[in-house]
Amino acid sequence: MGRKSSKEVILDAAFELVEEVGYDGATIDAIIARAGIARGTFYYNFKSKEAVIVALARHKFRPLAEQVEAKLASGASPLDALEVMVGQTMQWNLDHPHFAEALIRCSQTELGKSLPPDPNNPASFRSFVAGLIARGQEEGSIRNDTPAQMLAVMLTSLLLHGIAAWLYAPTKPDLQVWGQKALQLFWEGCRK
Repeated sequence: MGRKSSKEVILDAAFELVEEVGYDGATIDAIIARAGIARGTFYYNFKSKEAVIVALARHKFRPLAEQVEAKLASGASPLDALEVMVGQTMQWNLDHPHFAEALIRCSQTELGKSLPPDPNNPASFRSFVAGLIARGQEEGSIRNDTPAQMLAVMLTSLLLHGIAAWLYAPTKPDLQVWGQKALQLFWEGCRK
């Protein structure tokens, strides 16, 4: 394997910092110092810290998306694949609470700019969810009177709300239970 690109170095440094010192401590200056790059290199690759967090979320999501795609290739239904994906996503957030908080905080800025899902960006969580929903619509297990992209926005908003409640509510919900219940209730409304 060759040398990492400057973008990869920035992503690695940002993830390490967010995990160590949280979102506020992972300043652009701290990321630059950890990555050992020039300020111009940072801004050549990313316009803001929030853009780094979104890119990190997409980068960290890719292995999970590959697992879900393999599950689909082995014959799983889109609904079953999405259930696995939600469970694994919630577990990942449980394992990485500082990053979960960073993502929630960025969801009001960077993530909000990409609504609805961008079909040209398969790295987007929402776009991937929209693809799974569209497959379910094609096979007839999910109603098709609402566009898959809109349903994906609705479902990911439910999941983000659960993660935010888990992070900030005085009585924290069980994140795995929240994710599975949100998905179950969502599907009850979406089934044909």
